[in-house]
Amino acid sequence: MMPAILRIRELGQLGRAQLAVRGSVWVAVEYGGSQVFRLASTLVLARYLLGPEAFGFVALVNVFLAGLEMLSDFGVGPNVVQHQRGHEEAFLNTAFMVQAARALVLWALATALAYPFALFYQQPKLFPLALAAAAGIAVRGFASPAVWALNRQVRRGGLTALTITAEAVGFTVAMVWALAAPTAAALVAGALSNATTYTLGSYLLPGHRVSRKWDRSAAHAILRFGAWISVASGTYFLSGQAERLVLGKFITPQELGCFSVAVMLATGPSRGLEQLVVQVLFPLIARSAREEPHRTARYYTKARLFFLGISLVMVVGFVGLSRPLVALLLPSQYVMTGWMLQLLGVRAAFDVFGAPASALLLAGGLSIYSAAGNVTRLLFIAGGLYVAFSWFGLREAVWVLAMSPVAIYFPAMVVGIAKHFKGLIKIELAAFLSFILAAGLMGLAWWMTHGGG
Repeated sequence: MMPAILRIRELGQLGRAQLAVRGSVWVAVEYGGSQVFRLASTLVLARYLLGPEAFGFVALVNVFLAGLEMLSDFGVGPNVVQHQRGHEEAFLNTAFMVQAARALVLWALATALAYPFALFYQQPKLFPLALAAAAGIAVRGFASPAVWALNRQVRRGGLTALTITAEAVGFTVAMVWALAAPTAAALVAGALSNATTYTLGSYLLPGHRVSRKWDRSAAHAILRFGAWISVASGTYFLSGQAERLVLGKFITPQELGCFSVAVMLATGPSRGLEQLVVQVLFPLIARSAREEPHRTARYYTKARLFFLGISLVMVVGFVGLSRPLVALLLPSQYVMTGWMLQLLGVRAAFDVFGAPASALLLAGGLSIYSAAGNVTRLLFIAGGLYVAFSWFGLREAVWVLAMSPVAIYFPAMVVGIAKHFKGLIKIELAAFLSFILAAGLMGLAWWMTHGGG
């Protein structure tokens, strides 16, 4: 009997390893393909068709809409992944109806606020851009729940094909529009085409189909889980993406455009790795926590070392190569993007470093720590930006943004791990000190070889 049980456990471990490898490959393909289109679109449009001002306007619109979405985020997708009933038809249908209702409310709210938003920044061009982009929120909200079901099972093949197809359509529309009329509207048209393609294509995925079956207990579970997720997402937005809304009041659209391009280039690799955490590591840790909690620490330790190594490589690459790369790829009007990319690249590397800790706590249902950390980061950024713009300038403000991830990681993530996963706190602190030391040495090396420039 015992050997048979051992063989079953070995098969379970093998299956989980295969899921991790297969899921990682699909996420890499999906994100890599998406980034090829996004990077190509941004670089081509910036080099030949659009100036920094267009990217600045669209950045404000995107962050405005992202704020509305994240301030009302219920975490429906992650809830389906981690909940014991996430595979049930009633749970998926209820999740879909909650998500769709939320999307319609957000669309109506975004439409109503579009004109006041443009008036606040004294930029009339923002009004039609915001109206058009708001439609994307409603469209995305009606994507098939098959997306969540496949993500829960770490079956990424169809999702990868769908995502890349949507990016390709958005890229094509943006390029054609910009050739005909080189304005910021080209970027919005591309994003809306992407959302429409993704939503329509999601109904071609295998698996769950939408019905009107409503489950009150499922709705209660979704909203209860979403309460802290909403706080965490809202504070994450205010402490992260909202930075462009603040900067937009203190700097010119051209400077904001350079900043937005730097953010895009910095977050390209980091978002891909964060997707690896969300789409693969999080479901696997959540599954381990449900089925084999005694093995969770071992899986997490391997992930921690892997992401530490990747984040260190990112620090070296961004600090050493950002300015030469910008000078090579973009015209002189984007020159300040170079030093911004250095600082924001280090921030992106730290986001990658901290992602496994966040996934571990979320898989344990401890979303309160993400909310607490984001509040800390928000306070750090608010105070830092006030000081920077009151007595210094844009460069110091970007320094504040670059240092902000430490404010979410150390007071909240480390405390959460120390309290709920005591066996992991030593390796977590050792990894943190290694990252800080490496980043400091690389920054010092740049300063000494370039005279602090």
